[in-house]
Amino acid sequence: MHTHAPARFHVIPFLIALALLVGVHILIGWQVALLVPLVYAFVFPSKAYMEATLQMVAAWLLLLVTSYGLAPEETSRMLNTVINIIARNSAQGLGWVMPIVSLLFAALLGFLCGVVGSGLRLVVSGAHKQETGLV
Repeated sequence: MHTHAPARFHVIPFLIALALLVGVHILIGWQVALLVPLVYAFVFPSKAYMEATLQMVAAWLLLLVTSYGLAPEETSRMLNTVINIIARNSAQGLGWVMPIVSLLFAALLGFLCGVVGSGLRLVVSGAHKQETGLV
């Protein structure tokens, strides 16, 4: 009988990955920043989907708070403009919806990066063959 040790939260690697995620997001773009939680999930596959989700939400929340801290009027105007474009000018004053939608989108992206990264680790390591009885 094989028992699994409980999965641990990797604090230092998590914080390093979070810093990398924010840095890549700022310097290159959010699309490329998706590689950070994907690689994190590959290296630390146990419960990676939760940690990668938390990384993405924390990074986007940090960027959102920083934007409001540095330029509150401009950020608010930008969010109102985006929501008005999406809602075809019928959503005046609903710019506050965009941060919530953005964080939900970040959570979804982080979750998917965690699932794909940890799944890729299983495929590369061949662990899926042992678990499914293919070996």
